[in-house]
Amino acid sequence: MTTPAPLPLSLTRRSLLLGTGGLSLGALAACRAPADPAAAGSGGSGSGAVTYWDVWQSQTPYIENEIALFQEATGIQVQRTQQQTGAYKDLITLGARSGDLPDVRHVSSEPPMNEQVKNGWLTPLNDHVDEEWIRSFPPYTFVEGSNMFDGKIYTAPFVANTTPAMFLFINDQVFRDAGLVDGEGKALIPRTWDEVTQYARTITEKGGGEVFGLGFGNSAFDLLSWWASVFCQAEAPHGGFSMDLRTGSYAMGSDPLAGDFLEMLVGWKDAGYVFPSSMSIDDETARVYFAKGDFGMTVGGNWNQPGWAEDGFTDYSWTTLIGREEKPKAFFYSAPGGDSWALTSALKNTEGAVEWLRWLLGPEAGKRWTQEFNLGLSIHPESVDVDAIEDRNFRDYLVAAEGKQIPGPQPHIRNPDAVKVVPDPVSPGPGDVIAGVYTGQLSDIRGALADLEERMNENHRAAIDAAVAEGAQVSAEDWVFEDWDPMVPYAYDIPEYPTL
Repeated sequence: MTTPAPLPLSLTRRSLLLGTGGLSLGALAACRAPADPAAAGSGGSGSGAVTYWDVWQSQTPYIENEIALFQEATGIQVQRTQQQTGAYKDLITLGARSGDLPDVRHVSSEPPMNEQVKNGWLTPLNDHVDEEWIRSFPPYTFVEGSNMFDGKIYTAPFVANTTPAMFLFINDQVFRDAGLVDGEGKALIPRTWDEVTQYARTITEKGGGEVFGLGFGNSAFDLLSWWASVFCQAEAPHGGFSMDLRTGSYAMGSDPLAGDFLEMLVGWKDAGYVFPSSMSIDDETARVYFAKGDFGMTVGGNWNQPGWAEDGFTDYSWTTLIGREEKPKAFFYSAPGGDSWALTSALKNTEGAVEWLRWLLGPEAGKRWTQEFNLGLSIHPESVDVDAIEDRNFRDYLVAAEGKQIPGPQPHIRNPDAVKVVPDPVSPGPGDVIAGVYTGQLSDIRGALADLEERMNENHRAAIDAAVAEGAQVSAEDWVFEDWDPMVPYAYDIPEYPTL
């Protein structure tokens, strides 16, 4: 393989998203150092400005536009600080301890929101919104145990939870060069494990050491778990590595699915189908190599689109839920509720912060998110007009995503006390095991998965015991949904809207 050419500076500004279906905005992440607030058109950092944190990079043009529109419409200045994704949890924790949190911020996934509420880091919205505002959102937007605690609302989702987060991208030109086209000359879309393997083999063989079938960048964070999601979720509702809510336990060792996937992943590597530098480069770099045509398939989300579009790369296709057979046996699953931005507990500009939060969560901002910037589906259905979307890639994304994510059971919806069960991180965790298997550090795949299953289940039991000891009314049965049919949208037995 030849050494890749140096990357153009314009191609190094890339973002990443961490998470799964129904992602929070705290996961709409950017892997870079904090930005200069002035770069976002903050209008200054005086005492009257609303201080605001997010973790966005490829979404920066969108948020800069919103800040500019908001400032023009209201006269309220917004001082934006773009934080680094990997450090966000620590920045939030340190800011809370020092009393230096911003007025408005992306909700971080860690610590869990119930812990942030318990610690007094957030201001409830009840005194700042009314019933009309609440009902401007779809049913099941505000849910106890998700974004409400003890009847108080702390945040709301910004994006719809009807589309999954993870997709397999296909570089159409690479496929055409390899002869992987249909009768009309369009790139073939792999639908099964065997087809991905077959196409990766063909691309690699015809690439002559210059082009590979598959590629990724795992150096900055656990990206290989995204691959597990795309290739395992179609086979079982636990997606190989998550809890099986039909039994309330983890099954990555007792169910062969996770092991089968890892054996396929290692087989790809051993056969030479995977871009050789995949474990040493980061995701942002991998996206650039994919766009250049160094490999034909990669896994990511629709947050990849803005950067690719900026650099003129539009020759790609999407698919997801790739199983052993073309017809899936399970879907991606969403939960009611959700989060995006929240108000800190120590507001320096209460009126301005409330106005900025309501602006961000309004249907007009959502319309620009979907229709103008093509970043995803707004939580407000009236803000989405698929027929009016001009960008072919974004329309293709909506087609690829349609019907792939449905409502699923949630323990904390059935019993809000379930949110008090917060297992400590398991180490080595699923991502560590996947990486260890891929690199050959773990040669006994099935043994490693059996050990992981045992540790994950024990960790969950210990977290339940700890919550009970603190007074939570919760048990292991709260994670068991015996009658759940994974092929049918789950019906929630909760009110559509809360009462203030």
